[in-house]
Amino acid sequence: MPVQNDTPKDIYVRDIGESELEAFIVIKNKLGFTSNNKTIQALFLKYLSLERENDRLKTERNNLLEKKRKLETIIYKVKDFANVLNSFQDD
Repeated sequence: MPVQNDTPKDIYVRDIGESELEAFIVIKNKLGFTSNNKTIQALFLKYLSLERENDRLKTERNNLLEKKRKLETIIYKVKDFANVLNSFQDD
């Protein structure tokens, strides 16, 4: 019978280069952790939160682009209508 929730709890930082290690230490110090595991977990959570924020901003951007397109259409129609009115004044 398989064991439920049998996932590793420890995260190890291995086989990283010197520049990555220096960056990791800077991040670890900024976060105020002494544990590599807590630092990695915090980075995962931060990454996921940034992904959600990125998705939200993409959706907002698409909505704004759609509103812009609609406004441009309205402006075009108003200008076209103004041209029609001006043509009647010329007669």
